Amino acid sequence: MIKQVMLYGSIVWSSCSIQNLQKVFRLQKGAARVLLDANTRANSVELLNKLNWLPFYYKVKVNICVLIYKCLNGQCPAHMRDIVRVNSDIHTRNNRYSSINLVCPRYKRETESGRSFGVRSTRIWNDLPRFLKESPSVHSLKRDLTNIDFASFKAIDTFKVFI
Repeated sequence: MIKQVMLYGSIVWSSCSIQNLQKVFRLQKGAARVLLDANTRANSVELLNKLNWLPFYYKVKVNICVLIYKCLNGQCPAHMRDIVRVNSDIHTRNNRYSSINLVCPRYKRETESGRSFGVRSTRIWNDLPRFLKESPSVHSLKRDLTNIDFASFKAIDTFKVFI
């Protein structure tokens, strides 16, 4: 119940400031301590692992990747497909990533439209390894994303993408 409340609409409102995202993450750690009846000094990483929970900001990124995957495979409404554009749609050069990488919308300032859904989702998707982008189904993509070591990818290991 706690995870559903935290993640409700998180794809939309996760473009807020880093400080607000950290507050939600602190709530998640507090909820883990309450559920496991742990001390306030207990290591939060171990608590989240016991509950088999991903940290909040990783789970948001997983949800964004799943939504992009659905858009690319025609499993979402038409208005969502207009937000996501593949490189092969805008040029005729044929390279190995043109059909799976997205075009990042243009923006002037990082603090304004740089935190929009289109920009954030494009950055997150393009930083994923190729085998994840070419997953055969939504279920396998979710499974692989939750089992992957997020710290090994440059834009996924920090809040950098949300700035």
